[in-house]
Order: sequence, then C-alpha cells, then structure tokens
Amino acid sequence: MSQTLLNFDFLNEPIVKRFLADPQNQRLFQEVTENPNEQNHLLLDRKFKVFYKKARMLKYFSTMIRISSIDFDKKDRKIKQRFLLTLDAPLNNEDEKTTRTETIPDPVEEPFTTSCVNLTECITDPTLYEAYTRLNKKQKKY
Repeated sequence: MSQTLLNFDFLNEPIVKRFLADPQNQRLFQEVTENPNEQNHLLLDRKFKVFYKKARMLKYFSTMIRISSIDFDKKDRKIKQRFLLTLDAPLNNEDEKTTRTETIPDPVEEPFTTSCVNLTECITDPTLYEAYTRLNKKQKKY
C-alpha cells in the first residue's frame, strides 16, 4: 500500500488548511509532493513549525485575554454588590429624615443668591455693565 502526502487525513485538519491557505506554503507543499527530497521536507517542516508556534501563541493570548476580562468583570461586580451606594438611606439613625442626597452641595449657584442688592452690583463684565447702564427705566423693568 503506497501512502503519499495526499492520502493523509491530516490535510482536513483546520490548522493544516490555514497553513496551506497561504500561496507560498501551498507551492512549497506541492513541490514536496511532486519532488520529495530532504531539503524540501526540512523547509516545509520548519515553516509549519513556525506557523504552528504562532497559532498556539495567538490561541494562548486570546484565551488569557478572554479569561482575564471575565475575571475582572466578576471582581468588579462583586465589589459593586458589596459596597452599594445608597443615597436615599438615612445618615445616622432611622429617626432622622436627612439623606445623603440632601447633604451634597449644589454645584450650580443661583445668580441672585449672592450679596447683590440690585442687578448693577451683580454685573461683573464691563461691556455688559455699560450696555445695562444705557438702558432706560422701562427697558430695565423687563
């Protein structure tokens, strides 16, 4: 029974199919099957070993990235469940009605809550102040 490289079942393996998808590797494989000699066999073997090593490393790194991202999500979810931010809970004891949201200062300050008696004292922009002073009483009323 004569066996050639074309009769082997390994040609149906996905890694071999990907290796032979490269035209250069396909040509080298055809040359080995048509003209089998030691030099061609060694060259094909070396190329496949390099290809296989890269494929294994790529598979390892992609698996490690996937697993580490899953672990990170698990840890993050666990921390968030452990330390819930409850803003509506009472501050000290349940008798008090003050919540955390009520103690947070409002970053937006109302424009007329400062110590301005009238509008002319509150205007800080010189151009706007000059334009305001040119208005008549009726225009200032609105």
